[in-house]
Amino acid sequence: MKIYQRIIAVIMFMMMSADCSKTSNSQVPNILVDITVYTTDPAFFKLNAIGGYVYITGGVKGIIIYHQGLDQYMAYDRDCPYLPNNTNSIVHVDSSGIIVVDTSCGSKFSLYDGSLLKGPASYGLKTYNTSVTGSAVRIYSQ
Repeated sequence: MKIYQRIIAVIMFMMMSADCSKTSNSQVPNILVDITVYTTDPAFFKLNAIGGYVYITGGVKGIIIYHQGLDQYMAYDRDCPYLPNNTNSIVHVDSSGIIVVDTSCGSKFSLYDGSLLKGPASYGLKTYNTSVTGSAVRIYSQ
C-alpha cells in the first residue's frame, strides 16, 4: 500500500511542477478569438487522430490546434512569447511532431500542453480555450 502512496505523491509532484512552466506571457496580446472547426471537414481531417494538429488563421499570428486526447483539444497562438512584437517570431511544429519551435530565437515548447521546454523564452505558449460538441471544435478566448 505504501508503494501506491509514493507513486501518487510522485505523480502529484510532477503535475504541480509542470504547471509552473505553462504560465502565459502577458506580452502576447489578448485578442478576441471565437472559431469553430469541424473534424469532418477534409481541411481538418488530421484532428481526428490523437496527436494530430493543424494550423489555422486567427489569434495574433495564427493558431495551432492539437488533438491531445479523447475529446480533448489544445489551441496555441503561434506568436512566440519571447519576442511577440517580432514579425519573424512564429512557432511551428518540428519534424518530431511533438515539439513546437521558434526558429528565430530557438525557443522550444511542448505540443502536448504548450509548456516551455527550452529558452530563451521564459513562458509557455499562449493558450486558448477549447470545447467539443460532436465533430465541432470551438477555439475561443475568455
